Amino acid sequence: MKRAEPIRTCLGCGRREKKGRLLRLTATPQGRLIPARSRGRGGYLHASRECVNAFVNARMKNCRSLRAVCSREARVSYAALIEPSLPG
Repeated sequence: MKRAEPIRTCLGCGRREKKGRLLRLTATPQGRLIPARSRGRGGYLHASRECVNAFVNARMKNCRSLRAVCSREARVSYAALIEPSLPG
């Protein structure tokens, strides 16, 4: 019997999606956000400019899924890192 793929919530739009269709990000101990497929606390975003922009412009103090403070500067630098890989 085939296992169901895990479902995750996008930090940008809040919609739920299969894990394999989302980009994963993690927070470093220094507070930077990096695209990663490593272990540890992580968050997920759709690979769309709309979701990335919503994540960057959100009025949040901390990312609940990361259990860390996500400053606006950290979110902007993360968006700049993944910008080239976004479609269209």
